[in-house]
Amino acid sequence: MTTILKTRKLWSVVEEGVAAPPAQVDETPETARERSLREEAMMNDTLALQIMLTAVSDHIFSRIAAASTSKEAWDALNAEYEGSPQVRLIRLQTLRREYDNLKMYENEDIKVFTDKIVELANQLTYHGEQKTDVQLIQKILISLPAKFDSIMAELIGILKAHEARLAAREESTSERAFDARVRHKNSGVRQDNSKRRGGKKWCGYCKKNNHTECESLKKQKKDDPKKDHISNKECYNCGKLGHFANQCYSKKKEKAHLSLEEDLNEDHMLFRASEAATTVMEDVWLVYSGESNHMTKEENYFSRLDRSIKVPIKIGNGSTVMTA
Repeated sequence: MTTILKTRKLWSVVEEGVAAPPAQVDETPETARERSLREEAMMNDTLALQIMLTAVSDHIFSRIAAASTSKEAWDALNAEYEGSPQVRLIRLQTLRREYDNLKMYENEDIKVFTDKIVELANQLTYHGEQKTDVQLIQKILISLPAKFDSIMAELIGILKAHEARLAAREESTSERAFDARVRHKNSGVRQDNSKRRGGKKWCGYCKKNNHTECESLKKQKKDDPKKDHISNKECYNCGKLGHFANQCYSKKKEKAHLSLEEDLNEDHMLFRASEAATTVMEDVWLVYSGESNHMTKEENYFSRLDRSIKVPIKIGNGSTVMTA
């Protein structure tokens, strides 16, 4: 009822009432504007009272039929059904007890029983205690008589089957998500391995996967046929089209072979040098006496040789020899 009164903009008249005419308060005459506003307020009050009288049931109508204003009728209803805080608390406890003790009779219609539960739930909500849909369903199920036991068993079986289907669906979804992650990971590993092994789906031109160098050049030429593409350029190293000499794979392979050959040649030269040095050392002797002067029989080691100088030299074993 309050919702209807508020949508019609009549709730302020019901709460505050209509002011008494000025002639009843003092002898000051009212203006035309004041009279117009008072008449409008009285019309709204009459309309609100009409809505209240037509909205209540017959046994409540007798309690507000004598009211002359909408505020008077509303105060009467409020005092009887809402009352003071103590009265509202007692009413709430009564509704709780009635709700808990409600059972369906054997010969009672299921629709009548559910209507009773809904009505009690609405009254509890009005007094400040709201029942959820789950609580209402539980109340209906536990209040059914014995003739509904077979239906209850069938309902429980249906609910269990539905719960099993939901669990299987969630498990299947989890497995598919896990398989998708594994496939994505393996796909990335295969692409990376294909790139390292020089697979067919690795483009050396744009350095990307999933296509070859030839496919990349064809797409570039198709997008802009008038442009002088690299596909028309000739490599000065191998003579093929589609790349420059600094990008040539043949050149890189050749460099690798040359580098390997140079390493082998260098090792071979070191070996020959070591072998030649060993051969020379077999025919060369050098006397080291611990001094700054040394002796050797190889004349070509000296840049200038004076044969007129003859000096005795004492060597480590105690003997003395003359220079030649």
